[in-house]
Amino acid sequence: MASSNDTLINSNNANLKKWRVFVIPYFARGHLIPMKDFADLLSANHPDIEPTMVVTPGNTKFITSSIGKSNKSTQYPVQILTYPFPLIGLKPDVETVGIGKSTESSAIDKAAHMARPGQEQVLRKYKPDAVITDVMFPWIAAIAADLGIPCLFFASSGAFPILIIRSLFKIVAHLGLHDHVTVSGLPGPEIRMPVLELPTFVFEDNYTQKPERATKSWTDVFWLCGQYMSWARTRLLQ
Repeated sequence: MASSNDTLINSNNANLKKWRVFVIPYFARGHLIPMKDFADLLSANHPDIEPTMVVTPGNTKFITSSIGKSNKSTQYPVQILTYPFPLIGLKPDVETVGIGKSTESSAIDKAAHMARPGQEQVLRKYKPDAVITDVMFPWIAAIAADLGIPCLFFASSGAFPILIIRSLFKIVAHLGLHDHVTVSGLPGPEIRMPVLELPTFVFEDNYTQKPERATKSWTDVFWLCGQYMSWARTRLLQ
């Protein structure tokens, strides 16, 4: 839900001209923590870069309490920019998957698919120099492309699950009544997965019918993962 109440916290008044990079994590600690640590490292090692965590208000306290802990030499504090959490009937500040009841986590996960308006408003208002977005928000690539902003995806799960998901996206429309699905395009022994154990999001329209530019960005991620696998396989065989 879009709002004009986006808020910038811990504004840095240093005179140094910096390259502003927005870091946009998904609403779960397994995504918030590594992306916050990455922002810490950028801040500590690149004084010409000003990383800004773009989060919902309910995740602000967690971020502010942990910024800098991953690297004690941080001299340039990470900024925090908030955008409104979608209105889905949850209690205030209940905005993190895995914190609270399972029903709340399920609602928060669904709310993530409604976060685009607030995220888009922030990007169009501030127009950062670059964006690093969670892979769970594929539409941000399309917004960044409209604005001419470089955009990278961050996948907390690593390259292997991303490659599995790529294969599932290709075959999900042709599953039919099969009990198992074979994951193709990977080296080594054949991987078969029970259809009933597949992640539900691969069947959802907002993933399988992504905007064209977001789809290309996913393809770029998969291509990079494929290049990494080829490189790693070559190194292992040496």
